[in-house]
Amino acid sequence: MIKKLLTYIFLLFTIFSANAELTRFEMSAPNAVETGQQFRLTFTLNDKGTNLQLPPGLADNFDILMGPSTGQSTSIRTINGQTTTEVTYSYTYILRSKKEGEFEIRPATVEADGKIKESNSLKIHVVPAKSQQQQQQQQQKISKEDAEQLLQALENDERDIQEKVKKEKAARARKLRTEKEW
Repeated sequence: MIKKLLTYIFLLFTIFSANAELTRFEMSAPNAVETGQQFRLTFTLNDKGTNLQLPPGLADNFDILMGPSTGQSTSIRTINGQTTTEVTYSYTYILRSKKEGEFEIRPATVEADGKIKESNSLKIHVVPAKSQQQQQQQQQKISKEDAEQLLQALENDERDIQEKVKKEKAARARKLRTEKEW
């Protein structure tokens, strides 16, 4: 009995120590945006955090339009009978670039498990904005691949309809022949 109890305690300790992982704090955003374009800057943390501090100098090159919008997701996985649960917290800001250039967004900080965690840094390339006319022309154009796929789909539909019509004609012809034989 004591041997079983010690075995269970050992297994539980092994499982908990194997599942223990380091706190990850990551920042993500697009690599390139147009001047004046809105984009998302998202921070993800795999532990409950407090006191999120945005990167220093962020407001120098970007307008902060909204944020933080917070979210939480839970992932439960079972592999070979072993279940693991991971909770991820996200903090999203909507930014707009002020001017062209390549900018480095320095690391943000957050407090988790009583310790200050630092995110990665990012580089964002801000390019000139396209004119409204260029954007409309680009939206109206259809790529060659899309046109070919559309044409192929129409040809397949037409072939299917023609086969269906042929089958219906053949069925009607058989029905007429049998009616005439009687």
